[in-house]
Amino acid sequence: MSLTILPALFAVTLFLCMAVLLHLTRKKLIEEPLQQARARRSPIAAFVDDLQHHRWIVIIGLALLVALDKHFGFSGGLLQSRLVLAILITSIFLGRLLLRRSQAAPPPTAGSPNLNH
Repeated sequence: MSLTILPALFAVTLFLCMAVLLHLTRKKLIEEPLQQARARRSPIAAFVDDLQHHRWIVIIGLALLVALDKHFGFSGGLLQSRLVLAILITSIFLGRLLLRRSQAAPPPTAGSPNLNH
């Protein structure tokens, strides 16, 4: 009798735990601060958005680069280091962020009138 109750009790407990975890993780805690940062036009929010939108392109590109490095060995195994890959990914997205910021807001010239009072 106890042999048939034990699997049923395990299944009920498992599904109950999954339901509780689903309920707890329904609201993403990062979304509210991220929305506020987007409203302020924060560079960190732009960086996170860029990461979310273009991550697969960068991941596939770096995977191809690492595969080519393994085959040809042009970096001497340096590109196969996790630290180097993390630095490379961060620099790609920071470079994109800085490039986009410099193109979006050209500096005002000295003789031009300021129309934003």
